[in-house]
Amino acid sequence: MEQEQTTTNSSPVFSSQPVVRGLVFEEKGFAALSYIWLMFLVPLILKRDHPFIVFHIKQGIVLFVAETLAAIVLWVLGATVSVVAPVKGFLLMQWLNRLTFLFFMLLSLAAIYQTFRGQEWKIPLLYRFARLIKI
Repeated sequence: MEQEQTTTNSSPVFSSQPVVRGLVFEEKGFAALSYIWLMFLVPLILKRDHPFIVFHIKQGIVLFVAETLAAIVLWVLGATVSVVAPVKGFLLMQWLNRLTFLFFMLLSLAAIYQTFRGQEWKIPLLYRFARLIKI
């Protein structure tokens, strides 16, 4: 296995994020799977010995939990709002559901992009919880 080197990225958007050198496409691919809903289980089962992949698995787990909690909150909120204002409540919830889906989709795509660049991008707020997970 090639020796990995860590450097920092000079990208203005994701400044000072560590870049892991010497990664093969397979490792980046398994790490990227971590951000696609339940697909974090694949690298969790098959590649839990690689630190770069484990970093992304942890964030993928937290992202999945956040998506699930957001869906539950929106479901309860939708049930409540639709009783109070059936038509307007339905339209409001459709709008909120789409915004939430778009937010999580863009967050996942940004994380996948950073993964294929070889970066350990610490997703704001989610990383705080991800670092508490022991694998």
